[in-house]
Amino acid sequence: MPGNAGFYSSNKAAAPPDVKFRSKQKFATKILVWLALSSKCISAPYIGSMKGPAIDADVYIEKCLPKLLTFINEYHRHDKYIFWPDLASSHYAKKTTEWLNEQKIPFVPKRFNPPNVPKARPIEDFWSMLANKVYNNG
Repeated sequence: MPGNAGFYSSNKAAAPPDVKFRSKQKFATKILVWLALSSKCISAPYIGSMKGPAIDADVYIEKCLPKLLTFINEYHRHDKYIFWPDLASSHYAKKTTEWLNEQKIPFVPKRFNPPNVPKARPIEDFWSMLANKVYNNG
């Protein structure tokens, strides 16, 4: 129904509680998928769900970055590498960059990480293929 059509009553006392107090979910549940990818390997993914507007630094640090650390230690311990996140706000939050620095994980500074250049970040091809599978019932 467009607008408020069908939601008015001339007698509030007569309106059933399931109409008066119907709650509406503000944010749909989101699926969070995180993984790291390099020329050597793809990390174990983190797959979870969350409610709210977007992932925050606390969730990113708690759920995703330990997998990055494991991935680096397993496959790149003696290599020169640089972590190249996309531009999600949680990826460059102060807490996140402090965590990366504490773990001595070099990363691309935000000022050198251009937006809208998916070919510069190979992971973007993976996300594109995943989205095609999800949205095309693949």
